[in-house]
Amino acid sequence: MRVVVVGGGISGVAAAKAALLLGSEVTILEASSSLGGLMAKIANCRVGFKTFFDEIRNHPGLEVITGATIEWASERGGLFEILLEDGSSISASSIVVASGAQPYEPQRKGKRVMTSLEYDRLIDQETERLPEGLRRIAFVLCVGSRSREYPLCSSVCCSYTLRQIRWTLQRAKPEVTVFYNDLRLSGQEFFLEKALREAGVRFLRTSSRNFEETEEGVWVTYYVGGRIRQERFDSIVLSCAL
Repeated sequence: MRVVVVGGGISGVAAAKAALLLGSEVTILEASSSLGGLMAKIANCRVGFKTFFDEIRNHPGLEVITGATIEWASERGGLFEILLEDGSSISASSIVVASGAQPYEPQRKGKRVMTSLEYDRLIDQETERLPEGLRRIAFVLCVGSRSREYPLCSSVCCSYTLRQIRWTLQRAKPEVTVFYNDLRLSGQEFFLEKALREAGVRFLRTSSRNFEETEEGVWVTYYVGGRIRQERFDSIVLSCAL
């Protein structure tokens, strides 16, 4: 019995691992040139993904095909036939679709306004320090979620942002402010939040915030404590929903 997993990110590898444990042969189809998906773009996750995949990398029942594009798939009598763009075909008893998540892409970005994934590349684990000029940084949570238009919670942005702040403080000592609607944490993340507060990170709960980028920095206007306030930051990191 062969299981085809469409997508070679963390979900696809987890599905492949489960199928292998159940005794199935598994083929992972990945459209890009390497496995990892979003995990491969996050500095603090690449090592973890490699370790996770290494558990099945040399399994005799595993086949990995990268650069794979599916032309079509059909089912007859409980069996699936998958045709790839290169003309090859695969027969399978089951197909698992794990094509991954797409981060929300905000319309307003700039030189000093970046998404959390863009900031992650900036503070890659191989980088020993932050670029010059980042003395005041603001992290904005719930971008693309927890709003009237998109009321659902992505559930990973809060913890991801706290870890980014921890990496930031390990490299430099900037002033850090977090703008948030709610903090949805679990387990050890509560202790991390407490440690960051004790380290001087400022957490401001406000759902109303606007920003304007200038040559001097990014001006953030927000509503808190019954008053409208305005502050300038060197950079803003948008923690976008998945």
